[in-house]
Amino acid sequence: MRLNKVLDQIATAFFIQNFNLKKAFELFDQNGDGLINRRELREALNTLKLGLKYSEIDDIISMMTNRPDGLISYDDFIQRMDTNIRHRQSMISTNVEEALFKKIHDCLIYSGESLKDALASADYDESGSILKDDLTRVFKRLGLSTIEPNLPRIMEIGGISPNQERIDILSFSNKFMKALESKINSLQF
Repeated sequence: MRLNKVLDQIATAFFIQNFNLKKAFELFDQNGDGLINRRELREALNTLKLGLKYSEIDDIISMMTNRPDGLISYDDFIQRMDTNIRHRQSMISTNVEEALFKKIHDCLIYSGESLKDALASADYDESGSILKDDLTRVFKRLGLSTIEPNLPRIMEIGGISPNQERIDILSFSNKFMKALESKINSLQF
């Protein structure tokens, strides 16, 4: 049970960082030898800032490989992570959305701006609306460097359809902040 929670945390971090499994393996395999050793796994998991204990990392290694040397091959990594990700897809999606809301919440607090004001800073023609591309720039300026994979969900939450080119600042910020506040209250950050 505990190990499943750890794997969920890792999979959620992969989604937030926009890592596919190949990219994640490359991050973990620091020396490029096609195998992940204990030190590489610990360092890579530390970069994901999951706060895992050494015992949890050792359990992950034991679960991912049967090799006596404890090294994790690309095939073992992909097979195990893919299996865990597929079995937890809906839960991971929920975790990713919760993590995204928390990150946006934290970025807004840190910046001291309201979402409406942050969006208004990209309203170059003072029309009360911005282009869809400006939305990406606003969130990046707030500190969300990997916003692109989450942009469709952010737009959906703010009431924007995928084919909509302009975003009404007031409408989007009101809908998004209402959803954000609801999520914050339910998660009690």
